[in-house]
Amino acid sequence: MDTIEEMCTVTKKAIEDECKIQHELRIQFMDFTVDNSTLNYINPPIPKLEALEESQSDRFAIPQLQNLLCEFETIAKSTGDLMQCRELCQLLYSKIKNSYHFCSYDSDVPSTWNTFGLAEINQMIRNLDFKNTGYVNWRTLMTHIILLKSSVPNANEIARIEKMLKQPEVSCTQFCKGTYWFSETEQSTDRDNAIVFERV
Repeated sequence: MDTIEEMCTVTKKAIEDECKIQHELRIQFMDFTVDNSTLNYINPPIPKLEALEESQSDRFAIPQLQNLLCEFETIAKSTGDLMQCRELCQLLYSKIKNSYHFCSYDSDVPSTWNTFGLAEINQMIRNLDFKNTGYVNWRTLMTHIILLKSSVPNANEIARIEKMLKQPEVSCTQFCKGTYWFSETEQSTDRDNAIVFERV
């Protein structure tokens, strides 16, 4: 009788708590036991968190890169790929100031960029205009911005990529199938139990 009462106590508590009894309940002769090695059901896995890009103070996030790319493409429709250094400086300076005051995530810049003044931006652009033409290809600037965390590839790496791609111009799909030196430095560290964020 005590055995039955013990089992009823366990069952009653499960009903009151509105929870399932996961482990098997056993009555053998006069003994009542809870067999922890036998499960009536298996707990479902914890749902994974949504993919989320790791935020870094010195790197543009993907939405910010897309926003900046869209701005450059819009301007390039009337100016072409070559843009005056002065105009590029003013564009980036205005973007930084707007980011600081309005704080829209998509049009934001890395927080470390908020300290840049017009002089720092001008120096950065002039470094890309190594022939002193007064013009910079916005695609070159965009490439540097995208690869902020990566080092400059050496001659061997460039030769390897040229051999891998085979042609001077390839499609986006062909390019994405390749392996590059920046894959590790530009990737995003995911949260525990989260869907992988494919940044690279």
